[in-house]
Amino acid sequence: MGFNPILSDDSGFPHRDGIPPYAACLQTLEECAFVIGVIDRYYGQAFDDWGPFTRYAGLAPTHAELRHALDTGKRALIYVHDETWNFYEVWRSNPDAFARSAPRGLDVSTLEMFHELKTRNPAPWLSRFSDALPC
Repeated sequence: MGFNPILSDDSGFPHRDGIPPYAACLQTLEECAFVIGVIDRYYGQAFDDWGPFTRYAGLAPTHAELRHALDTGKRALIYVHDETWNFYEVWRSNPDAFARSAPRGLDVSTLEMFHELKTRNPAPWLSRFSDALPC
């Protein structure tokens, strides 16, 4: 279809000296026409060292990538797993719903990130998905 996906775990992905690999993704993202994001239960490891992108300190890579894409005017297509979307609806109506224990594998940080995206002005394109089929 003429697209050239850039995946950070592919050989040949551009790395930059002195910048952590997850931060180098942000510079590569700037070269992309648009960004596709997938959100499920797991938030990921948050990092404090984002090299020149200090404003993303404390965020996981997916969160920083999506925020950076939107902050730089990239079109983002964000797919959210049905269960995660449903957990978000429960959490949104009752932020303490998962204070004692969250469903297995659910990071409340994921719900906070999703909330940030949903309430952004303008909000990015968001769509639900129920399953990903192998190619």
